[in-house]
Amino acid sequence: MSPSDYLSQIRINRAKEQLLTSRAPVKEIAAQVGFADEFYFSRKFKKTVGTAPSAFLGSKKSHMAIMNFPYVGHLLALGVVPSIGVYDQNRDRHRRELLGARLHYPLKRTKRFEAQLADYNLQALRESRPELIVCSDYDSEAYGLSTMQKMGPTVVIPWIYVMAEVGLATWLPTYLVQVRGIALTEGAFYLSGFYLVFTIGRLTAHRWIGRIGQEKAVLLCSLSAIVALALAIAGSSGTLGFFIASGISFAAIFPTIAAIACQLYPAHTGKVLGFLFTASGIGSLLANAAIGAAASQYGMGFGFSLILIFLALVVCMGSVMNGNKKKHQPLPVEPSLENE
Repeated sequence: MSPSDYLSQIRINRAKEQLLTSRAPVKEIAAQVGFADEFYFSRKFKKTVGTAPSAFLGSKKSHMAIMNFPYVGHLLALGVVPSIGVYDQNRDRHRRELLGARLHYPLKRTKRFEAQLADYNLQALRESRPELIVCSDYDSEAYGLSTMQKMGPTVVIPWIYVMAEVGLATWLPTYLVQVRGIALTEGAFYLSGFYLVFTIGRLTAHRWIGRIGQEKAVLLCSLSAIVALALAIAGSSGTLGFFIASGISFAAIFPTIAAIACQLYPAHTGKVLGFLFTASGIGSLLANAAIGAAASQYGMGFGFSLILIFLALVVCMGSVMNGNKKKHQPLPVEPSLENE
């Protein structure tokens, strides 16, 4: 592949991601990925992808690659069968009838993630040439987001945030009573205050998220939630109010993630939301199990502090999403490419 063909492939992949995740007009997307001429971009896109940019967004993305094993199950429950996904014929016999020959490129899975597994799955992904790659925040780090983006438009759907929100809402009164020594009724007051501010945040978030961008909003809210919780945990009784204040930060994260995901399939938002809520159920289960186990072993203070770790992982995910967004800034236009 020549350098110009390689650059063109990168531009077309970025254009695909923009078409899937934004509502920008084709002319604007063409400029962002480095094409000065909208009509030349449309011809180049159709020659490479096989369909015009305007038709690409409305087409059914059946040739999907699902890099996360639970996500394959979520899609099957929603009636969607990916052609590339994590599947083990010996361990996943319960899915054989649903997948069978319809899964053209089965990806391997093991109990422990190893380099050989990553190499095998990435090679299968490269050969399959997917229309869309869906992964979790963990997968984006394990396989390398930039590596997957070279093979096709990639979307990260996280579930770690739910672990932080559910962990706080479930364990806050217990933490306040056992660790901070306050009355149960007062602990309930702090939880009620958190949800009051949380509700206000949900109702008002749309007023400012559009101004700074969705990816940046996820990152900003995650960071501010960490600061508020750290001040509340490390401070004295006078800083417990930061538990309540953190509600404004938590409020905007999940709806923003849901909005980003729904933009992928505007005609199938019901299935997208069902997928997200199913993934959030896993986050809820893991959060309570992790905090409960840590509290039993090392004390309630340590277990409750795991929420900060969950949020730190969301910050890492938000940084990846925001960095991916910055990659969509206009590329320099090369006349030789525009005149080919």
